[in-house]
Amino acid sequence: MDRVEIMVEAMQSPEQEWKISEIAKIKYRLPAIGLYVVEVCRSRVNCLKAVDGVGNIMANAVVSTQISYCA
Repeated sequence: MDRVEIMVEAMQSPEQEWKISEIAKIKYRLPAIGLYVVEVCRSRVNCLKAVDGVGNIMANAVVSTQISYCA
């Protein structure tokens, strides 16, 4: 079973979350930017795309919150 971690753009509502969780495991909720980070079988990615209210689906990226200061 080949699993991938992706970001799903979707409305942040209980109904939408339930629809997504039926297909994928929700790992993180990012309501400030309207995304869910999910883990899903590669073969089920198209099922997520077909969910009403789901927008873009993107590969997940590692983001650092490190701040650099210039002197």
